Amino acid sequence: PAALWAESEGVMINSERTLTLSRRATDPPGEAWPDWRIIAAVACAMGYEDAFGYTSAEEIFAEITRASNPRTGYDLRGVTYERLRDTPVQWPSAAVDGPARNPVRYVNDG
Repeated sequence: PAALWAESEGVMINSERTLTLSRRATDPPGEAWPDWRIIAAVACAMGYEDAFGYTSAEEIFAEITRASNPRTGYDLRGVTYERLRDTPVQWPSAAVDGPARNPVRYVNDG
């Protein structure tokens, strides 16, 4: 069975592009697992251990932050679990020491 959102940890994002670290509020019942662990277990059973050998949601998020496309504004390289433990961060966020809020994503220069 799958754990509920309050029974697992992970990064949540809202329509304002704000990333928030959701921490586990309670233990999952019985043998319930978070979604990421279920998906990784199925992938490993299918022979994809090299690509899905994750041990935590933090590892998965670290991989996601390595992908960026500054041309479109998609950039999470400056977002880390450590930073999210202190404050939510709005993307794009290219630098760890950059601002936590980035309200303007697109600018019409014509």
